[in-house]
Amino acid sequence: MFRLFNLCFLLILLFPRETFAFSCLLETIPLNSKKTSIDIVHSKEEADLILHEAKSEKKLEHFQIAIEKYNQALSFYKKTNDFKNILEVYSGLIDIYGKTEEKTKCYETAILQHDLALLHNDYLFLVNACLALSITSRYEAEKAMTYLLEAKESADKINDSVLTTKVNLAFAGNYMEMGKYDEAIKIINTGMPVLEKCNDPGLFFSAYNILGIIYRKSGKYQQCAEALEKAASYARESGSTTSESMAENNLIRLYKYNVPDTAKMFLHYRKAKALAKALNNMNMEGRVDAYIAQYYYEQKDYDNCILISNEIMNRAAKFKDYPLTSGMNDLLHHVYKELGDYKQALEYHVQYKADYDSISSIERSVKAKELLTKYETEKKEKELALLNKQKAERELKLISKQNELSQSILLNKQQSQELEISTLTLNQTTIDLEKKKLEIVNAENLIKFKEQEKLIQASVISRQRNQQIIIIGFGLTLLLVGLLLFHRYKLMKKLEAQQALLNERKRISSELHDDLGAQLSTARMLLNNVHKNGSNGNDKELLSSSLSILDSSIKDLRKIMDDLQASTLQDKGLIYATEELVNKINKLQRINFNLSHHGMEQRINYKFEHHLFRITQELVNNTLKYARAQNVMINIVNHGNRIVFMYEDDGVGFDMKNVKRGYGLSNIESRSISMGGEIEFESNPGKGFRSLLELPLMMESKV
Repeated sequence: MFRLFNLCFLLILLFPRETFAFSCLLETIPLNSKKTSIDIVHSKEEADLILHEAKSEKKLEHFQIAIEKYNQALSFYKKTNDFKNILEVYSGLIDIYGKTEEKTKCYETAILQHDLALLHNDYLFLVNACLALSITSRYEAEKAMTYLLEAKESADKINDSVLTTKVNLAFAGNYMEMGKYDEAIKIINTGMPVLEKCNDPGLFFSAYNILGIIYRKSGKYQQCAEALEKAASYARESGSTTSESMAENNLIRLYKYNVPDTAKMFLHYRKAKALAKALNNMNMEGRVDAYIAQYYYEQKDYDNCILISNEIMNRAAKFKDYPLTSGMNDLLHHVYKELGDYKQALEYHVQYKADYDSISSIERSVKAKELLTKYETEKKEKELALLNKQKAERELKLISKQNELSQSILLNKQQSQELEISTLTLNQTTIDLEKKKLEIVNAENLIKFKEQEKLIQASVISRQRNQQIIIIGFGLTLLLVGLLLFHRYKLMKKLEAQQALLNERKRISSELHDDLGAQLSTARMLLNNVHKNGSNGNDKELLSSSLSILDSSIKDLRKIMDDLQASTLQDKGLIYATEELVNKINKLQRINFNLSHHGMEQRINYKFEHHLFRITQELVNNTLKYARAQNVMINIVNHGNRIVFMYEDDGVGFDMKNVKRGYGLSNIESRSISMGGEIEFESNPGKGFRSLLELPLMMESKV
């Protein structure tokens, strides 16, 4: 019986009365075991008010009052054929019968709602009815599954994810009863994201209550306890005392039979009993007390067992709850048997048998009523099918007559149309002749127009060609003039360079003839005079003069060489002139000069080239005069937007602090500053000499 309570109540928690629907035939059902007087309702406003009151009483779980008000409203809605509100009433009654475990009434009402919703294609109520029928048929697995599939099909038509999730929870409950626990758990876990979105505590209660029962049956008691505690919490949040009572009853069963824990069992017993009292539901209270009576019997606390059992039977007798009184009579039979009071034990056993017979009689009556309901349902379905067939035949005859009339009208129209077509054909022939004449005239005009257009196009093309010839000729003339001017410019530059070279050669020749030749001739005469006269006191003076003249000649020769190299610098650039200088020195085989450069493929500004070359000459002269070096490294690098010049020898070096700078180093510094650069000298005795110059890059301007 407790299992039936769980199964029937699952529907109520999954589907509120406002959202689901079934089709049904419009007929009255027995809504209460006692006959109640239904007040006559005279207006829709009054019926709607009574329906609202019924919903309020149901929410407060005053089920008997709610049933009476639902019946009052139903009586009026049936008279006015208000199927929407009839379906609403049926949903409320199904909800109540599920909570009060009245399986037969729940099934009968669901059948009526199913048929009415199906008749009017109201899928919301159809889902509600199918779920109620699936729960009342839970022990007939195939039948329950049929109703669930119909519910899913109806929910899919509405395309409501929350509604689909509720149907899936019903599937999970059915799989639980079939022992297919994995399928049930999978369905619940899949639907959890949707449950979290809709945030309906009643739905969460249903999900966790099913999980709790599955875990208990699977022997996963820790998970069972957690799930049932969550179910009770969500039931309290939803405000459903009945749902909370169900969860507490499941927890009592867990801690009594599966994980014996007296403290927790009594804790949940007190909660469940308080909930039953709050609902004023003596049947529920009796079932809660039955667990404790059984517990006292197992603990051999027979006095408390007898006391509680008698209280349970006194309450159950008022409502003729034979299953509960039967269980208590059987328990007291065993108690008095243990106490040795066989007379009392026999009396309770006899009463137990009487209650058992009453239960069997009730069950037979219920089954007979169910069969009668099924028979009447099938009979009504056949009558409905016959009515639909007759209606279809009448509609078919009506359609046939309409078709005949339409054909007659169509024939008349066709004849009128043929006459109109003949007239139109004659008119069309006349129009065609006129059209052909017009086409001939248009064709002639078109030919004339095309001929004129061709003449105009030929004239335009001729004019365009002449313009193109003029433009091309003018462009070629400009190009030729430009080429001639460019060639003349290059020729003039070449002549200027050649003239400059000739002038430089004349100057050098004149200097060699006038200066260097005269000096060398004088030196020769002096030395020859020494040779003829022999050695005397004036020889030293003559030799000194000769050496002075030779030194001057060497300087002049060096100047001429520098000028010649400057000419190379001007013509071929810094790198070529520096390589020429280094190669000449290397031919003497005294010092090994090594020149390296990077990124200097394009010439820089000539002024910078001139200063850099003079700096290089000055450093080379210093090395040749003073350094006594074996190797010299010259490195010139184009480093982005700057030129880096490094000169390094491995000579004797000198002390930078104690040596007085001569004209050469000062001249180098002056040239560096004039180029906007920075120069550093580094030398130590025995460690050679090193100079680093860094200056901004200025490329040679192109013509």
